[in-house]
Amino acid sequence: MAMKLDAIKNNYDKVILALVLLFFIYTIYWFISDYSSNSYLDVLSIYTKRSKYKPINKTEYLADNLIKKNVLWSKSEKRSIDPKDSDYILTFTDFIMPFKIARSNAVKSKHKLIPYIYYEHGYDPISKEKISLTQKAVVSIKGTFDTDKDGISDVVEKQYGMNPKNALDLYWDNDNDSFSNIGEFRVNRKGINDEKIHPAFIKRLVLSKIENTKILFILKNVVVHGEVKKNWIVQAEVKIRKKGWRTKFYKLNSVFTINNIEYKIVDIINRSVKKLDPRVGSVIVHNISEITLKNSNGDIINVKPNQTIFEPSRKITFKDLYTGEILFGRIGDTTTIGNSKLGYEKYKIISIDKNNSSVTVDRNSKKYTVLKTSSYKPPVKKQITAGKAPLKQHSGEKSNDKTQ
Repeated sequence: MAMKLDAIKNNYDKVILALVLLFFIYTIYWFISDYSSNSYLDVLSIYTKRSKYKPINKTEYLADNLIKKNVLWSKSEKRSIDPKDSDYILTFTDFIMPFKIARSNAVKSKHKLIPYIYYEHGYDPISKEKISLTQKAVVSIKGTFDTDKDGISDVVEKQYGMNPKNALDLYWDNDNDSFSNIGEFRVNRKGINDEKIHPAFIKRLVLSKIENTKILFILKNVVVHGEVKKNWIVQAEVKIRKKGWRTKFYKLNSVFTINNIEYKIVDIINRSVKKLDPRVGSVIVHNISEITLKNSNGDIINVKPNQTIFEPSRKITFKDLYTGEILFGRIGDTTTIGNSKLGYEKYKIISIDKNNSSVTVDRNSKKYTVLKTSSYKPPVKKQITAGKAPLKQHSGEKSNDKTQ
């Protein structure tokens, strides 16, 4: 026994190694047997259940079906059905049921709008007076007769040289100031016969377009002579109307005009870069000098060689609906409309909206907005005979009205 203990003591390290080896072998055996039993497969497996596909019924989303299913407004019906009730009305509607309207010819209603159906029933819903479709004259706002039913009473028409029996003279221009008689009547009735009294000339304009415009100037080269910039020469290509592109030479502080805008060279920046030219196998110095321009509006424009440049402010194009003339401008510019006979009106362009759909101008601290559409209509020719030919607006007719 003592000998066995001595043998173990002398070889304890080997005994420990043998025990570790046995434990390792047992562990491997256990892992293999446990894995082969698929005990982990149930844990690692992911089971999915595919949902049944349900086709979309597109008819459920049609507007007509949605309206039938969800009624969002009250049923269209008369508010009162008793004619003796003070709230009784003949018409009834909601937002999808429009009805015809007309101006009342009852005296006390003062030419107000009423549903047309009241004429068929013969009374005015506002004043409760009797009204008739056969009534020849319509009462004007001033309580006097308007025989031709053009909205201007007979008294006013006679006062300003119009014909109370001719509705077409509403669209004539008695004083030749570019605005129709009805247009001036709505602003100031005295303007019908006074060429100095009329709506603002800016109302004749519509906005045609807003664009970024190229400056027809391309920098080609800067020839440097010494360190004094005044001696340097700027070579550029400039496009001249009806002549095409031309080579021009300028110096510092040179002034030139392109498309009616004045430019001045206010600085020259000498720059160069070294590049390997594979054709000759050596490094060549390339001139990439720049210049700085200043236009008549005070805008600063940096110009690099052989690059297209644009005006900092967008170009605005207007059209005069009366003369047909095209006008140009930019923010900060002043546009003058009129002539010595009618007078001149100056408008300063203030801003452009973010959608390029309108321009705001100022005249004597009063703001006007010029849109792509206008309610202005040029007056018609005075030779049209009442009741015969349809109204025709003149177009392209020459006028003394010039825009500067």
